[in-house]
Amino acid sequence: MIKHVIIGGCSFTHWENSWVNTLENYLKSKNNDLTVLNTAFPSQGQGMIQKKVMLAVVESLNRGIPPEEILVVVMWSGTSRSSWYIDNPDMVKKIDQSDRCLIDLKNCRSANGGWYTTEHGNNKNDYILGFTQQHFLLDRLTDGVGKVHDSLENIIMLQNFCKLNNVTLIQQFYMDFVFEDIERYKNHQIINYLYKQLDFDNIITQGMLEYLETFLTIKKKKAKTLTPEQRIESSENSELFHSDGFHPGIYGTKLWCKNILFPFLKSKNI
Repeated sequence: MIKHVIIGGCSFTHWENSWVNTLENYLKSKNNDLTVLNTAFPSQGQGMIQKKVMLAVVESLNRGIPPEEILVVVMWSGTSRSSWYIDNPDMVKKIDQSDRCLIDLKNCRSANGGWYTTEHGNNKNDYILGFTQQHFLLDRLTDGVGKVHDSLENIIMLQNFCKLNNVTLIQQFYMDFVFEDIERYKNHQIINYLYKQLDFDNIITQGMLEYLETFLTIKKKKAKTLTPEQRIESSENSELFHSDGFHPGIYGTKLWCKNILFPFLKSKNI
């Protein structure tokens, strides 16, 4: 029986009415003593998700929780989202004077050094900090093969770590493009050896955002992204999406869990 759940993800997983709440209620209907640890944080990418979840698993095992009683559920984030550990005093001060901050692996603000996460290269602070701008210029801005490699490497690292420790892992994606990026480059030398390690048995490849868009009255044209305004205007249920027109709303998270996540868990006898 699952007694402890460890969650990882970005803002799709972090906010108070995310899919995590619905999942927790579902699992607590089977075991009311279930505990849940959510390590998610807005804008973080695969590297931070992997690190935080792995640390949480190690600490859980060290506390004596049997691996068969631990369930890890992650929702992977954007391909290009990267993080750097910074403890250079000058850089720490520069970041502290901006509207960003450094955090540790437990989402606590760290004044003497910590992790800096870049979202997608257009944040003003990413340009102030030259090294982040260079990161986006090394290959294609958001989906270059180098960024896909880093993304997939962290996915594989967490997958294999959980396997090694006999911990059940369920993987999701917040948007379609994250897995599509992997598929696009799967024959590339630096992607293929990682791709061959993917355990598709524990992966939901469909992105949450695009799934919810199928409930809109407007139909998205192929390869065209809907605007937040279009999502809001074409939602028959006001809670399909959050008021920002991007993040899932309360109704949207329940749809995802009921129609996608829960059937997948049941197929794994969870």
